[in-house]
Amino acid sequence: MSQSEDPREFWVNTIYDWIIKNAGLRKERIDLQRKFTQEPYNLSVVKVLNMMDELVEIYKRVNKSNLVLSQNWRLAHRGDKVGDFIAAFIDVVTSEDVGRPKKTGIN
Repeated sequence: MSQSEDPREFWVNTIYDWIIKNAGLRKERIDLQRKFTQEPYNLSVVKVLNMMDELVEIYKRVNKSNLVLSQNWRLAHRGDKVGDFIAAFIDVVTSEDVGRPKKTGIN
């Protein structure tokens, strides 16, 4: 992520890229009102949890700091609609509390 890039835009694009790669969709087919486990994605819950792991690794590499999504956060968001997941993830990674223990799952 470049210094001038908006963090929200970076994460939306990163999640879109992950969906395109792992669900085999074109960007214009991404429907924010559908769940990852529904058409047109048809991703397993395990695949969604793997996505969360990959996003954490990207966060660590880009920001050179740690991010932990708690088990409770992961379980709460594994069945989200794509748009809801993106909003929840962006809320976590753009929070001023990243790096501080918090009940939302940020460590």
